[in-house]
Amino acid sequence: MVRALTTGDFDLCTMRPPELEEEMQKLGFVRPSGAGQMLKGWIHPELKLGFEVVADTRMDDAFDRLEQARKLFCLQTSLDRAYLDRRIKEETAGDYGIESLS
Repeated sequence: MVRALTTGDFDLCTMRPPELEEEMQKLGFVRPSGAGQMLKGWIHPELKLGFEVVADTRMDDAFDRLEQARKLFCLQTSLDRAYLDRRIKEETAGDYGIESLS
């Protein structure tokens, strides 16, 4: 089953904003500049994908964090499995790991 996704941007929450910004830049994302641009946003010029950091704290119970990771995992073409496993364990207090995504 294929589902369409329509959004203006993806909202992100991170407890490590500097690390996220560094990774976004490595992947080719840039911060748009000029009037009317999102101040916390990042856009990928080729992919036309936008991401905005909306909080620097966890948003407990606001969404299913593991389900979000599952969906992103399905969309990936390459990833750092050790890093992802560590972050899932950190974000779920050790209850889940990368094996929970498949």
